[in-house]
This record gives sequence, C-alpha cells and structure tokens, in this order.
Amino acid sequence: MSWGNLSPTDDKRFDVWFEKYVPESGNCKTLGGEIIRAISKMVYRYYNDGDTINDYYGSDYNCVKGADIFLKKYVPNYVSLADVTENKYETSLCQRLKFIHDYLLNNPQVFETPNEDDYLNYQVYEPQTWDDEEEYEDFDDEN
Repeated sequence: MSWGNLSPTDDKRFDVWFEKYVPESGNCKTLGGEIIRAISKMVYRYYNDGDTINDYYGSDYNCVKGADIFLKKYVPNYVSLADVTENKYETSLCQRLKFIHDYLLNNPQVFETPNEDDYLNYQVYEPQTWDDEEEYEDFDDEN
C-alpha cells in the first residue's frame, strides 16, 4: 500500500507494521496495531473513495470520523481532521500520517500494549440523504 507522502523507508516500515499487527478482520491485539488500523482506514477511504471526515459515501456510519476520534483519544497531541477544509484535507491527512508514523517509531511500547478497543466503536451514525435528481443528473435517456 502507498502511505501518502511517507518516504520509501517510512512507507516500507508502515507496511511491515501493518502486516505484523493488523489482522485480516476485527480489532488488533495491541494498541499500536489498532492505531495503524485506524489511520490506514482514513488513508484508504480518502485515496480509494474520496471520503473525508465530513464527506463520505456508502454507509450511514462514518468510519473515517470514528478512526479520527479513536486517534484523538489514544495518540497524544494528535490533531483531529474535523475542521480541515476540503482543499487542505489531503495535505492535512498526510501530515497526520507522518505524525502517527513518528509517534509509533518513537513509542514502540504501544506494540506491546494490550488493546481491547476498536476504532469502529467510535463510528458516528449520520444517516445519508440522497437527492434523486442529483443522482441521475448525468443520465441521458436515449428513448
């Protein structure tokens, strides 16, 4: 996986951590693993779906916001992305990713700290509303 704007060395380190500490499904056994799981969900949803904390698709539960809340709770000095404007979101997300990377690198004990939490517990229920006209405005009826 490409991790935003991390250097090739940091990118590789994140891959190793992810493989070692993040299971295929469910929450992680260590706090460090769950921190990686949360930030990786934010990165994945942004680069694959365009999801931000305040603009997401596909569910009434905002997992990106849940990951952000989890990180704010468990990573000292983490700054939420909640107030970041759309035009600064990617840059801000990459800054948070680098911050998390450096935190994990400088605090390896989090990979030994047992974890019983799940960032998905912090998802926010925000029912999606769909505007039928907006959904079909690009549809061209040939009949």
